[in-house]
Amino acid sequence: MNILLLGGSGQLGREILLQTPPRVRVAAPGRDELDLAAPDAIEALIESQPFDVVINAAAYTAVDRAEEERDRAFAINAEAPRR
Repeated sequence: MNILLLGGSGQLGREILLQTPPRVRVAAPGRDELDLAAPDAIEALIESQPFDVVINAAAYTAVDRAEEERDRAFAINAEAPRR
C-alpha cells in the first residue's frame, strides 16, 4: 500500500507514522517540501505517484496568526483538503 500523509510532521501525523505497519509505504512531505497553500503543488504531488490513500492530518492551527493570515489559513484548512 502506498499512502500520502499530509501533515506528517505535526502531532497527529507523527502518531500515524508511528502506527503504520512496516510493509506500508508512506510519503509524508514536510512544509519545506510541499506548500499546502499552493493547490497546483498538491495536485502535482498526488498525480506523481500511484497513491492508494491520502490522509490529511495537516491544518493551520496558529489561531492568533490565522486572523492575520486569513487567506493562508483558509487555503490550508479548506482549499487543500478539497483538492
